[in-house]
Amino acid sequence: MSRKATRYVKIDARKCKACWKCVDECPRQVIGKIDFWFHKHVMFRHSEACIGCRKCIETCPHGAYVER
Repeated sequence: MSRKATRYVKIDARKCKACWKCVDECPRQVIGKIDFWFHKHVMFRHSEACIGCRKCIETCPHGAYVER
């Protein structure tokens, strides 16, 4: 299980601005939050559950997701 990539998508955590829109849009609850006051971004909690729907890519206004 990878926290930065699934079979279909990779996260560039440096581009994540912690808006959490992708967390709400993911139909399989694959995406989770790292939410410390000094360190906020998304990660994959259940990367094996990703179905490649691309909702995270389409939702992210900051371009933190890229296709693999």
